[in-house]
Parts: sequence; structure tokens; C-alpha cells
Amino acid sequence: MSNNAYTRPLGVWNPGVVYATELADIDRKTVKAPNFDGGGTYAPTAPIIVGGSGMTLTLVGASTAEGFFVTGTFDVAVGANAYFRGSTQFRDGSSAFFREAATLTFRDTTGATFEAGSFLNVDATTNIGGDLTIAGRTSITGPLDFSNAVNVGGTASVAFYSGSDLSFAGGSSVNMAAGSSFACVGDAYFAHAEIAALDLTGAGSLQAKQVCSGSGRVVRRYSFIASTGANSSAYGPANTDRVVVNALTADVTFTINNTDVQDGDEIVFVNKDTTHTLGVADPSSGILLNLRQASGSYQSATFYYHAGTWEVLTRDAKI
Repeated sequence: MSNNAYTRPLGVWNPGVVYATELADIDRKTVKAPNFDGGGTYAPTAPIIVGGSGMTLTLVGASTAEGFFVTGTFDVAVGANAYFRGSTQFRDGSSAFFREAATLTFRDTTGATFEAGSFLNVDATTNIGGDLTIAGRTSITGPLDFSNAVNVGGTASVAFYSGSDLSFAGGSSVNMAAGSSFACVGDAYFAHAEIAALDLTGAGSLQAKQVCSGSGRVVRRYSFIASTGANSSAYGPANTDRVVVNALTADVTFTINNTDVQDGDEIVFVNKDTTHTLGVADPSSGILLNLRQASGSYQSATFYYHAGTWEVLTRDAKI
């Protein structure tokens, strides 16, 4: 329905006299009518409501650069929908806010892409009920709660910056599948951890009681030498815990290798040969002990490192 009333009732005009007041009324209404061909600036004193079949805007000509340009608030009523079938862009200086009780939902097969150079800042609690796949870097400054799987891409990583922490509440768990690994170059503190296999390859330390249950045990590294007659400096705490010599073809000296050695390191040497002697030496001070499986000799001994030198910690009784 037009916002302007008929000049004559129901717009019925019969041949006869046309009064000046009627022409003035028509002229006034014509001036008020928007010029949709030439364009213009309008300031209606009441809302313009388009009902029925709605309205389609085909934007061409001079308005193409800006498209549908809104200088005030674009408001969609509660229960109504706003559909964007093409590309929707937020230009320089713009922002998008989701106000009280509002939600943002991505339906099936939809997604959100943050291209290179963009970023996502999350300062509030984020609840993710489905899978979250992160292929690049994402900075999160607030709590992030997961109720389902989190997948980190093949070349991606998760970094916790200074002052941050990763907490697992009571009843939660961390499961690392076969083939995965956990690398800790700093300190790691566990009040209780069930670990199928723990491999400390660096200068790590276990500062609390360790309990192995069932078939669990600590397996030390060892080097088994079937037969040799040559001196060696290949064995040390960096690559083995026990050196077992099965047979010797001559008296030899094994000098402990000091690669990555630190105070408290231990190493065991065992000589099972009954004819020749295995001498165990410190790189700087020389022979520490001669081992031989013979009467009046020691067969095995444990050595420990302290203050820059190796010393005998324990040795078996003389044969």
C-alpha cells in the first residue's frame, strides 16, 4: 500500500473541473516520492516496511563499487533470517560482534578459513564438541575446553608460551598411540602417570618414587661383545649401561667414553673370559681396575662418575 493517500477518494476521476488544491496535492506527493531512476538522498520520518513478496535489489551502474551500502544499523528481527549467497566481506576498520545470548553456527559441510597473515584471538572459554583440526599457528589466550578429538597437522605444533600451563582435571587422561612420542626438553612433573614405555634420552631425571606393576620394569642398555682383542674407548653412559665381554684374544684396556657424562652416571663392566684381562680405565687417570674370571681376580665392577673422574663404586668378591 502506498504511504500517500488518494487525492480523490479511491482515485476515481470523472470529467469535470480539476481544482487547484488537487493539483497542489498531487504536486506535493510527487515531490515526496523517491526517484529510483535518478537516485537521491532521503530521510523518511518513519520506517519503510516492504512486505508481501519482499524486494530484490539488482545493483548496477554507479552503485556497483559499494553495492548495498548501509551507514546506520542493519538489524534483522528475532526469528528472521539473513541469507548471504555470495561473498560477504568485512572491510578495513570493520568488526563483527555477537551480542548477548547470540550464537554462531557452522552447519554441515561449511567451514571457516583463516588465510596466511590472519589470526584468531580467543579471550573467553571455547567449547568444542566435535573435531578440531589445526594446520597452522593459532594463539589462544583464554581457557580452551575439548570434549572430542583434537588433530594437529603433520607439520604443525602446539606451543605453550612462558607463564602458560596445560592442565588435565581429575578423571582425564592423555593417550599416546603406538608410534607417537613425547619430547620434553624442560621439566615435566607428574603426580601420577601410567606409562607403557618411558625412554629418557636426554639429561632427564625422575624425582619421585617409580612403581612398576605387572610385567613393568626398568630395562637398562647393554653392550655384548662376543670376542675382541683390541683396546676400545667406544663405551660410556651416553650409549650403554653395561658392557659384557664374552671372550678375549688378548689383554685389553677399555677406556670409559666421557661423551655427555655427568655426575652420578654409572656403568658396569663384566669380563667372562678366563684367560685374558679386561682393564677398565679413566680417560685422564688411567687404569681403575683389572677384571678377569680367574682365581684372585674380580669378574665385574660398577664405576661411577664424580667431580670429573671415574671411581669404583662396587665390585664382586674375588673368585
